[in-house]
Amino acid sequence: MSKPSATILATLPFALAATSPLAAETALRPYAPGTPQFGTGGTSNAPSTAILRQDEDWSDLRMTPETERDAVDRLRHVPLSADGRIFASFGFDGRFGAEWYDDASFGDDPGDDGDWHLRANIQVGLTFGQRARLYGALKFGEVRGNRAPVPAAEDDGPDVHQAFAELSFGDVAGGRPQDAFVRIGRQELHYGSGRLISIRNGPNVRNDFDGILVRGRMGDVIADAFAFRPVEDDPGPWNNGTDDGKSLWGVYATMPFAALPQGNLDLFYIGFDRAVSPYAFQPVPVDETRHTLGARLWSGGPPGQGWGWDVEGGVQWGDARGLAGGGGDIRAGYLAGSGSYGWADAAWSPVVSMRFGLSSGDDDPADDRLGTFRAPFPPGRYFGESNPLGPGNLGGVGPAIAMSPTDKLTLTARYEAFWRLSDTDGIYAPPQIPLRGTAGDDRFVGHEIGLIADYAIDDVLSLNATAAYFDTGAFLGANGPAEDIAFVQIKLNASF
Repeated sequence: MSKPSATILATLPFALAATSPLAAETALRPYAPGTPQFGTGGTSNAPSTAILRQDEDWSDLRMTPETERDAVDRLRHVPLSADGRIFASFGFDGRFGAEWYDDASFGDDPGDDGDWHLRANIQVGLTFGQRARLYGALKFGEVRGNRAPVPAAEDDGPDVHQAFAELSFGDVAGGRPQDAFVRIGRQELHYGSGRLISIRNGPNVRNDFDGILVRGRMGDVIADAFAFRPVEDDPGPWNNGTDDGKSLWGVYATMPFAALPQGNLDLFYIGFDRAVSPYAFQPVPVDETRHTLGARLWSGGPPGQGWGWDVEGGVQWGDARGLAGGGGDIRAGYLAGSGSYGWADAAWSPVVSMRFGLSSGDDDPADDRLGTFRAPFPPGRYFGESNPLGPGNLGGVGPAIAMSPTDKLTLTARYEAFWRLSDTDGIYAPPQIPLRGTAGDDRFVGHEIGLIADYAIDDVLSLNATAAYFDTGAFLGANGPAEDIAFVQIKLNASF
């Protein structure tokens, strides 16, 4: 990216933030735009675990005497100065589990498969008052017992996962120091619900990026400007370098939306360049540069209490080099969301919900226009619990109901049905790798039933079990094999 472009990106958070007057004082470092500012169930003085662990701010624990802290809080704030303003923080994210598939790829090899998988990520931060911070994390992911080749997103490490320096300078613009800061180095990214840029929490190995991020807050507006290249997941220890074949840049801002109760509005622009992009309707990969302009409306209230919603959409344009019809333009888009209503005071606290997703496909493989939507860095599980489908030429919709017989146990039943939107484009696996071709004019891909159980053992440990069955439709029958998928998974998770 050119220096003028980087300069413009660096100033945009303050231009966007200036649209809102300074609100009541918020002591904590702002979370990534589009994520709950204090996490689920958190408060301004006691934030819960954030989606991005580097966003957590445990500086206020210095006000709590050592004798009144539990074991976890003692790791979150290890004082290195007499007043506790210089301190170290330690965190951990891990899981151990097993999963089994019957025909994981609709009948392609390896067919039946099962494995054991392990994740162990360690985080450490050094905070120097309100002005500076160093943050690092190591990651490790391993898969054992499976028959199929293991992708790097499942088995990699140990390796450096995060390593960045952070400098706060909000007081330069008349605010508090942590109202604006810059982070330079290797770090995780996640925006909004993660449909476009995600930590990729489903696989063992989470996404990381090398580059620069600037965050600004004024009043209730939080905005990021960023420029990154992703980190390659190379199997083996201590060898993950920057992927020079891809780049990512953009601006993401979030603000209250007073027209809806507890409503929030996200506005974003995301640029993405990729050297090799395969598509189902042609054998030659495409080099492309994409621009996405979009918006998201979402509710920031406690989950499971009353109405909740999350609706997001965007348009994509850019250049595609290497299409069968020659170089051409990109014209694509997506619309996705969910809605829910919960009865928190009723027996078993039921929550009913509906979610949907639409992502465009290419309508003419012979022309010079590319219509297939591509998410730059989507989550590992995009559509369905058995995880066969990713974004691109796909529509999905389905209801769910969740109930909590106890405070610790939540049971969820979910149904989803899927169609391809264009009958001249195929379907794609979650990393947006072509999964099936374009034969026939049938659109129905299939439908899935999923059952999920989540049990919170304590504040650190939780247990998750998932079972799903995917029944294939007419499109897969015309682009066989078309075996149904059965999937079972159990995971023990640890996080502090």
